[in-house]
Amino acid sequence: VQTCALPICAKLQLATRRQIIDALATNRGRRIAVLALEVAVSRLSAGLAIVVPAIAAKYAKELYANLRLLDAAGADLILVETPPRSAAWTAVHDRLQRAATLK
Repeated sequence: VQTCALPICAKLQLATRRQIIDALATNRGRRIAVLALEVAVSRLSAGLAIVVPAIAAKYAKELYANLRLLDAAGADLILVETPPRSAAWTAVHDRLQRAATLK
């Protein structure tokens, strides 16, 4: 039985769009999933990418559900495109930092 830190089992990492593209280009056998802002990321299989709007309240409301969906798709690594740095996004950044450090 595998036990997981809530809410996911896969490793989570914050990344810029450029870092996401680089990671996908140099992937060495890892199953990478992406939670992207506004724009789809190419080179990903169906189910391994979720594109979300850059609206802090909506993003926050759906964050854990989206992470669980990517985790359920069998991802080894979930790359989360770093959200904007503003007061509206403070709670989202806190949740993402906590989730990233649980692994």
